[in-house]
Amino acid sequence: MTRRYREPPTSPPGLDAAAGLLDEAVEQGDIPGAVARVELGGHTLLEHATGHAQTVPTARPATIDTIYDLASLTKVVVTATAIMILVDRDRLELDRPVIDVLPEFAPHGKDDVTVLHLLTHTSGLPARNRVSRTATDRATTVRLALGIFHSYLTGDRELYTDLGFLALGEIVARVAGVPLDEFARSEIFQPLGMTDTGYLPNTDRRARCAATEDNADRGGVIVGAVHDEKAHLMEGVAGHAGLFGTAADLARFGRMLLAGGSLDGNRTLSPESAATLLRNHTPHLRTARGLAWALRPSSGFQFDQLAGPRAAVHTGFTGTSIYLDPDEDLVIVLLTNRVHPRRDNTAYFGLRTRFHNLLNAIIRFPSAGYS
Repeated sequence: MTRRYREPPTSPPGLDAAAGLLDEAVEQGDIPGAVARVELGGHTLLEHATGHAQTVPTARPATIDTIYDLASLTKVVVTATAIMILVDRDRLELDRPVIDVLPEFAPHGKDDVTVLHLLTHTSGLPARNRVSRTATDRATTVRLALGIFHSYLTGDRELYTDLGFLALGEIVARVAGVPLDEFARSEIFQPLGMTDTGYLPNTDRRARCAATEDNADRGGVIVGAVHDEKAHLMEGVAGHAGLFGTAADLARFGRMLLAGGSLDGNRTLSPESAATLLRNHTPHLRTARGLAWALRPSSGFQFDQLAGPRAAVHTGFTGTSIYLDPDEDLVIVLLTNRVHPRRDNTAYFGLRTRFHNLLNAIIRFPSAGYS
């Protein structure tokens, strides 16, 4: 394992306990490995790597710079951010009907669905679908996903679904006039110095990638290729999944949002757009949603009991998460490959909650005496 601490002006005690929690999870077999990064006020409190990036058929240790399949973190890092970049440039509006950009989205009465509905998972699109079981290539995946039925009235509820962000990825590409991965590279990753983040890792980066599932239909253990079935059919580039990256790069992205859209003198988003991403856009519902981000209270995302009132989080199926607290200027990144070698590992979910809870106890409530 690798553990590094850096002292901010006032460093809270107890970080050994947070790192030790991950070590224990590896020892108990809850996860094969993990990389965590915690930043407070722009200072790195903790970098910690433990366990393995791969266990079968050969073992490789996880290191601070291990690259993970970020799965649905793609939604917040790429897609929602790209949409707001286009909004800043007056190329797109949040209340624009989806069919204005994607006419093939129209079937089944979806003409009232807007970009904002897709971003907040209130579009009426179903969560469960057979797209990945029916499609055979990128074109049919997009056609089936965009032409799918409505499962509830637009805006009546929040239902987390990949299909809305798959559609948003297509919107970005059509409005920008370049493929989604090219737009993300030139407008997000390069300006932010996210040097190890992107779609379709090259040969050198694949060697640093954590393994995901051992899938006989995919030729064995998946390393450096997207795990998500629909994104795989879409040749690795999609708005809902497909992104790879490191904990350090994700922390840079989080710092940019908490700093109002800029980092190290490079502006990615306007202050208004950065704030809009983390604002509650579903006050009429029981579930609070930013643009892609889950806010408190939220369904399906395990907020710890000590989370701040404005905390925002997103998770990825492969075992990844990014957690922001604007009030504390806190960024927590936890990357695991919990689906390696099988996707039926559910122990990770409780671990993520305990990890966030412990860190909030250490940072927000230091008088609790963690050491």
